[in-house]
Amino acid sequence: ARRSGQDLEHAALTMDEVVRALVNPAFAITALVARWHAPTATLAWINCGHPDGYVVDADGATRPLGGPRHPPLGTGEDPPELTTSALTLESGDRLLLVTDGIVERETQDGGRFGVDGLSAPLTATALVPRFDAVAAGGATAAAGAVARLGLGDGAAGKGYAAPGDDGRPGGS
Repeated sequence: ARRSGQDLEHAALTMDEVVRALVNPAFAITALVARWHAPTATLAWINCGHPDGYVVDADGATRPLGGPRHPPLGTGEDPPELTTSALTLESGDRLLLVTDGIVERETQDGGRFGVDGLSAPLTATALVPRFDAVAAGGATAAAGAVARLGLGDGAAGKGYAAPGDDGRPGGS
């Protein structure tokens, strides 16, 4: 949709159409469909049943991206009516996008990592580059920033299992 000049609503509706075409009422996809506009430091997004993203400011305060949460893609009788949210990031801001696999991850004590579990790695600010560094490096730097966040070092001693440290596949 971006390359053809279409907006985020069109992109999300196209994805919804593809999921509906699978003709499996038990199948749905959550997604946070987003577009970054570097010249204005603006993030625009549509949340389709996905966990919220977060902004961590230069002082370490964390706030959810917010905005409407639409149903997951492929659900409901008709295509959804979608609303795009937007936010301008300030110098020093960090953006944290997570999957439900992070917030639903089991802890070593058998509980769930949850949104509260995000606070441990977020306090380890050296693990998450500031907005300035990510903006300069583009999408590759942003993907690397999320990958480097990890849950092992920042959450050590807090009962959170680092990926792969429980013997299951998918670890590093």
